[in-house]
Amino acid sequence: MIKTMEQWLTGKRLLIILTAVAAVWFSFTAVMTVLRYRLNYASAYDFGIFSQMYYYMDKGLSPPTTCERDGLLSHFAVHLSPVFYLLLPFYRLVPRPETLLVLQSLVVISGMLPLCLLARAFGFTRLQTLCFGLMYYFYPAFMGGCFYDFHENKFLAVIILWCMYFLETGHFKSMLASAALLLMVKEDAPVYAACIGLYLFLWKNSTAWELLSFWRHAHISAWLSGISTGLGTEP
Repeated sequence: MIKTMEQWLTGKRLLIILTAVAAVWFSFTAVMTVLRYRLNYASAYDFGIFSQMYYYMDKGLSPPTTCERDGLLSHFAVHLSPVFYLLLPFYRLVPRPETLLVLQSLVVISGMLPLCLLARAFGFTRLQTLCFGLMYYFYPAFMGGCFYDFHENKFLAVIILWCMYFLETGHFKSMLASAALLLMVKEDAPVYAACIGLYLFLWKNSTAWELLSFWRHAHISAWLSGISTGLGTEP
């Protein structure tokens, strides 16, 4: 039976199935999270914070908010997340809070692509790759996280998967770019980068230069995190 399924599941059919399930996931999650917001179930923490932040970013690029502390304060003084600027050009096309929820749904489900590419890079069959894609699709934490409004942590899974894909396929420069993007998610993201660096050292037999380059990204991010903490400290 498995052999028959493998013969039926051509590369084109695999692509069609994965695209279809991703489209269904995206449509359902985007529509339902927008509906949740429209019905006033969204909370100030965190959706009110990011809605206000993007409003200010649209007007003047800086990310101030008023509801995180007792006055106007840059959000980056609380959490250092420059990755938010990646969504700003799309937000400016339709500058509404709902846009953030739609973009977030797209970001989360896009992680299925590097996962399936990683499965193929490891030599898994098309049927096994389909199973990995469906496991990502049905993993409740991804959709459940979207229903707790908008947050920078939703970037983590997709960026880490791209980083691991480039690592396993030998695209070191692309891996470094992905790692740099990972460090832009939040001030605690160097923990993920450090784990990937440890994997490089222990299992991939990387050169000292490669490991040094990777860890340098983590140290720079940790330094910026210290700056962020200092900015958020009240006198």
